[in-house]
Amino acid sequence: SRFSSSHRFRNPVAPSPEVQAELAQLPPEIRLLVNEDPPTHRRTRSLVSKAFSPKHVTAIAPRVHAIAHELIDQFCAVGHADLVRQYTYPLPMRVLLEFVGLPVEDADFIKQWCQDHILLSVPGMSAEQQLKSARTEVAFRRYADVLIAERRHHPQSDLLSALIQVEVDGERALDDVELSSLLQQLLFAGHETTTNLLSNTFFHLLREPDRWQALQANPALVPNTVEEGLRHDAAIPGMFRTATQDVTIAGVAIPAGARLFLAFASANRDERLFAMPDQFDLSRFNADKHVSPGHG
Repeated sequence: SRFSSSHRFRNPVAPSPEVQAELAQLPPEIRLLVNEDPPTHRRTRSLVSKAFSPKHVTAIAPRVHAIAHELIDQFCAVGHADLVRQYTYPLPMRVLLEFVGLPVEDADFIKQWCQDHILLSVPGMSAEQQLKSARTEVAFRRYADVLIAERRHHPQSDLLSALIQVEVDGERALDDVELSSLLQQLLFAGHETTTNLLSNTFFHLLREPDRWQALQANPALVPNTVEEGLRHDAAIPGMFRTATQDVTIAGVAIPAGARLFLAFASANRDERLFAMPDQFDLSRFNADKHVSPGHG
């Protein structure tokens, strides 16, 4: 392959000795799934795909509806709400925690870890913030290790137990280090992306009352509206790749070893594919041709 997905997540910028000492408590970072290349990526993906069985995913649908209605019931009679705080953040977070098999009361800790995980590698962070983020990273790793050990001894009907138990012929099962890394990826990507999708889509619907009224009058537009939300505002703007050899793209020479940012958000506004790409259109006929979740 001309491009590699391999990169480090835990990569602080100019860490202080205190930050380095804190992170030294963690095992060496491994490449897994999102930042992993073939052939090992095929093994990981086959194991995770088997754990994400259609039966397992479908079974949680009633809980998604129940949690959504519960959250809406808490503010619908009031007439106003902070939709992010009261709906678009807690909905995917609660669904994810139940699906994976984590206590719902740990949501604030998980959210804090997600924030610190990002800040750990953001340039310009103060030494104090870096140290705080590093400590949260260590605390989360210990938290994950305890959960994994507990599920190994007492499996339940949740995704974490399924990942521990999953087997694919000829492939080595996921070990504890891989499970911990995978749990981090699931928790981070599993709620942040959905919060972004819901929040951005509601913003475009509510800022133009005609759109909201059109959706109310024709609920059949909802699936396409979700696709248009993903297209118009990619939940993740892009991902990094590294060139493994000299490559020329659109006349631009890219040397081996160069870091690239593949901008899904830009591809989704390609005027060669989407007419008036900057317009949010509930009825866009090819809205689902976006690349927001990536490809494959």
